[in-house]
Amino acid sequence: MKLEFTLPWGPISATQLAFYCSAVGVADPIHYDRATVAEVGMKDVVANGSLRVAMIEVAIRRAFANHPDLLIEKLECRHRAPLYRGQTARIRVVSAAAAGRIDCQVETTVEDSLVDSATAELSLPESTLIELSEKGLVRS
Repeated sequence: MKLEFTLPWGPISATQLAFYCSAVGVADPIHYDRATVAEVGMKDVVANGSLRVAMIEVAIRRAFANHPDLLIEKLECRHRAPLYRGQTARIRVVSAAAAGRIDCQVETTVEDSLVDSATAELSLPESTLIELSEKGLVRS
C-alpha cells in the first residue's frame, strides 16, 4: 500500500508573499507588488519558486510527521504554471518504499490544474522502514 497525504495551502495572501520575499531577500517585485505585475501584463503577484518548493518540503515532512529522523536526500521540482495570490493549492504526496529508501511523487494543483510536480528521495533508518511496511503504509 502506498502512503498518500494531501496538504491544503491557502488562500495565499499578499502579506504572506511579501513577508517571505523579505525574509529570504527576494527583490523581484512580481512576487509582492501589484503595480509591477499590472505593468508587465500579469494577472496578479505570484508565489516565489523557492516558497513553493518549501511548501512541498512541508507536505513531505507532514506526511511522515511521526518520523523526525526523515532525511530528504534529493528533491527536484518543476514549476509548470504560476501560483497567484488568492489561490488555494493542494499539495499531494504519494510514496512507496524501495531498496531502503522512500520515493515520493508530489503534485501541487489549483482547481485540478497542475502547477508544480516534484520527485523526492527520502531515507529513514531500516527499523522505521520495516515498521511502516508492516503497517502497510509503504511497500518494501
